[in-house]
Amino acid sequence: MYWVNPRKAPHPDGGGLSLEVSADIDGVLWELFAVVADEDDDTLWVEFYVQDHLVRLPYAVVKNAINVAPSRVFSGSEFQRMKARGELE
Repeated sequence: MYWVNPRKAPHPDGGGLSLEVSADIDGVLWELFAVVADEDDDTLWVEFYVQDHLVRLPYAVVKNAINVAPSRVFSGSEFQRMKARGELE
């Protein structure tokens, strides 16, 4: 099960909000990633951890990948079907 929850951003004055996406994995709630706003210019970033290292991707990059995925990502079996139908060059 997955959750998308607003959370208060860590800011000295208590202001700001971010979004956290979490999942229940074997009865333990894990934060998968968060969408946060930069304090200086309010640009959006997607943050997650890889082997204890914080990774920050521009939200626009993630949004673009999600938007183009339906037309450019498919399984190997679908690729073969498309190739057989002559839909790929």
